[in-house]
Amino acid sequence: MSGSAGWGDSLRRALYAGKIRLQVARSNSEVERAFGAAVGPGPAQYGMAVGAMGAVTLLAMMFLMSGSGGTEVREAQATIVRPSTPANRVVAAPMIPPASTVQEPDDLLIRTPASPDGKGLFAAVDLNRLPRPAYVVPQPDPSALHTLVVDKSRKELLVLEETRENFRVVERFPISIGPKPGDKFTEGDLATPEGLYQVLSTKEGPDLPGKYGPRAYVLNYPNRIDRAAGKSGYGIWIHGSGLGLATEDTEGCVEVNDENIMKLGSYIATGTPVYIFPDGFETPVENGVIQKSLVRPETVYGLKEYRNATLARLEAR
Repeated sequence: MSGSAGWGDSLRRALYAGKIRLQVARSNSEVERAFGAAVGPGPAQYGMAVGAMGAVTLLAMMFLMSGSGGTEVREAQATIVRPSTPANRVVAAPMIPPASTVQEPDDLLIRTPASPDGKGLFAAVDLNRLPRPAYVVPQPDPSALHTLVVDKSRKELLVLEETRENFRVVERFPISIGPKPGDKFTEGDLATPEGLYQVLSTKEGPDLPGKYGPRAYVLNYPNRIDRAAGKSGYGIWIHGSGLGLATEDTEGCVEVNDENIMKLGSYIATGTPVYIFPDGFETPVENGVIQKSLVRPETVYGLKEYRNATLARLEAR
């Protein structure tokens, strides 16, 4: 009995070792399929291991796996370690998308020519990567029913109504502005200011000189940002022309014709926000709407920061 028991134990140990080799071969085969690399025994070696054990051995293994041996195999599986990769083999690593190329803030122009007068500066600017102003920008009145956008490049005033998704263009009026390009800095420089302003009051009747037409809307220039920058000047209005349907250059105000200044009365109230965008930037209007990401303080002041930095570099060359 002892000899028979010893033989049985030897057979059991041999079969157990065979099971471990089979499981290792199977595990490494799965590793090879998953990583596409020759790491350890592949499918061919796995098949040879199975064939070498023989049909009788496999049957015996199945019997043992149904008993206590199955527990030993499962415990052994938990200790299998992936073989190390030989030095002369290259394991194919999973593909990692290349990092996106990020341009420096002073290179937002993207090969678009820029002239010292500021024209064409914003033709290819990524608005999502504009420089952030180092100061706290003004914010529009959230209760305002309409928003005005002054496009200095197109010489156009747009009346916007906010919807859930965007701003809908309600009206578009041709305008005249100061003849000097760029932002306003000093009194009498004939430039129209750039930034976010709001309507403070309305002037009309005997209080309004005839050259300003039948009505004028007073803006809060200089605002807090302008004063901090040391800018001077006053009396920046949106007003009529006193010329009927015609307009002419102003001393820095925004001028519409006498008919349109009256139409604006349907959309303007105290606190109405007025965005005056910098020269060189044409407000994108598509299918009668403007995206909300464009009509915001961070955009108009970011464009100013970018324009000023670009012109400074051009002048330094």
